[in-house]
Amino acid sequence: MKNQRDISVWRRVIQQFSLSSNSNRTFEEVTAGFSGAKIVRVSADGEVYALRGWPIPSLPKQRIQELHRYLSFLKSHGLPVSVPYTCLQNHESLIQNNGFLWQVEPWLAGTPRDRTSLTANERQSMMHTLAKVHLYSAQYIASSSGSEWFETRISTVPAIGERLALIEKWNISRIHRYRNALAFAPSELRDLCNSVLEQYQRNSPDIASELHQISNATCPLFPCWRDLWRDHLLFENDKVTGLIDASATRLDHVGTDISRLLGSFFEDDKEQWQFALDDYSEVRQLSATDLAVINALDRSSVLLSGMTWVHRWKQGNISESQIATVVKRLIVIERRMSHL
Repeated sequence: MKNQRDISVWRRVIQQFSLSSNSNRTFEEVTAGFSGAKIVRVSADGEVYALRGWPIPSLPKQRIQELHRYLSFLKSHGLPVSVPYTCLQNHESLIQNNGFLWQVEPWLAGTPRDRTSLTANERQSMMHTLAKVHLYSAQYIASSSGSEWFETRISTVPAIGERLALIEKWNISRIHRYRNALAFAPSELRDLCNSVLEQYQRNSPDIASELHQISNATCPLFPCWRDLWRDHLLFENDKVTGLIDASATRLDHVGTDISRLLGSFFEDDKEQWQFALDDYSEVRQLSATDLAVINALDRSSVLLSGMTWVHRWKQGNISESQIATVVKRLIVIERRMSHL
């Protein structure tokens, strides 16, 4: 049964954006993953909206506001993103209520594709769209309050340094502590996590070496989605109709988007990877350094992704209802780790 207190909050928030005159609105909470954010599908007057609640504290308010400004910039160039509305009362795109910062935006049409259903035309549309996002993002000029996250520059790749730091933190003693904690996990989850830990220890020195080799390379950096995987792309009639969940967006290298997206669709199918990279290059060229960064980010992502779930289990951040979803993701991660 729906929580009437939540519905009351959602109703008050949506009213402040004055999007419809019909008080008979319907609300459907959508699973929002593991970030703690709330996503609610709102239907009113024949229109459908997405109501998103950012938990406080999460991202700084200035960063979210700059994200909205960036999305408006992409939309002005014809890209399929959803731009949050402005509240008539405070002339801002965020409203604080009940421990969340709330935004409202149009609900984009389309559905995601999985590995087996993506067509060649959809792959081309996907990569052309992403290349256009990057082309325009390179032209984005951040406001003074948002420049910390959304500026453009030529520098070393943030994601490379961040992943080297993560590998350094996963030392032998920490891995031992986490392995002991897994004794209390459900058997399927425990077995997968133990395999992840074993493969991490075997492969982390080589992956760290690869990251070190390109850690001093300088590249164009600008706002990137940074969590663009197959569930965050919508399609209709062989075309991309939406890029969703831009919450991780900030300055980084295009490899954060390309590696995440292609890994989620094609895993280790190098032929499909090359087809997709060729599609991308029809719109925006990739340098030899770009390609090296993409490869290193994909391999380090495979190495570290499973450790994220091990950590979440240890911290008690995986509920019983989420275990099946986590197991499904870990099966893919473990399979890819075996190819490192």
